[in-house]
Amino acid sequence: MLGWISFWGYIIISVIIAILIIKYKKIIFADIMTAIMASLLSFSFDMVFCKQLYTYHYITKKYAGINSFLMGLTVFPSISLIFTSYMPRNKKLIPIYVFTWSTFLTIFEILVRPLGAVVYNEWRIVPYSFILYLLVFSFLIYYRRIMLKYSKNTSKQ
Repeated sequence: MLGWISFWGYIIISVIIAILIIKYKKIIFADIMTAIMASLLSFSFDMVFCKQLYTYHYITKKYAGINSFLMGLTVFPSISLIFTSYMPRNKKLIPIYVFTWSTFLTIFEILVRPLGAVVYNEWRIVPYSFILYLLVFSFLIYYRRIMLKYSKNTSKQ
């Protein structure tokens, strides 16, 4: 029961934060596209590691697919919006920013593990989650830069 409560809590809190960011921060085309990419990465990753390899799953194996879909549709795009909304403008600070976010989310996973929203079968939070966060956030920054360049080029035409 606690797993379901925490699972829905993550979703509700993520959606509220995303709504607040969209309302109060300047969200641009590149931020929306990056959030969509975060969702697609989540779906792809969960397809392999959650549904095929069963290294982890959300709450129960029976509902792993739908729960993974809900997380990918809400939580990960919300995290992406938060991440891109507060990203430093100074490029030299971006590696520290990515490292800080990766560390924070890894610690968060460790702290909330007992709640049971995510059941770890073979997945190791340390080092797998930390490495994955580093890679995903780095990729999202690169993807956002491409989207920024694309949106500038199309606005000139």
